[in-house]
Amino acid sequence: TSAALAAELPGARAFACDVTDGESIARAFAAVRAEMGEVATLVYNAGSGVWGSVEQVTPDAFEQAWRVNAWGALVSCQQVIADMKRAGAGNIVFIGATASRRALNPSGAGMHAWMAISAGASAVRVGGVTGPCSSETTVASW
Repeated sequence: TSAALAAELPGARAFACDVTDGESIARAFAAVRAEMGEVATLVYNAGSGVWGSVEQVTPDAFEQAWRVNAWGALVSCQQVIADMKRAGAGNIVFIGATASRRALNPSGAGMHAWMAISAGASAVRVGGVTGPCSSETTVASW
């Protein structure tokens, strides 16, 4: 669980959140503010894949991936932007998937949900970098 992981990291805290549920998101950010103060940085790393071609993926699976990847990102941003405006600064970081830039079988149907994160980043971006992080996995695949 996230609480067990937080216990392993000095100074870490865990806050449970279902990013497909607006009330859960609101409760999580209320708990963060109560314990730590206003939010200065949001790192949105929730993700859900949809594997299969457009012909194979069910509308329900597509909607679930969109809800995790896009809807949850939007609602999370809405929860923190006022804090950042009051502070006069802030950071919003979206962790996405390379499939948002180039569809690879069998992820073609999931590309739409991942692209929404990139579009969302553009909508709130003041300045930033878009592209893969340097790691053994991404370097080998590029």
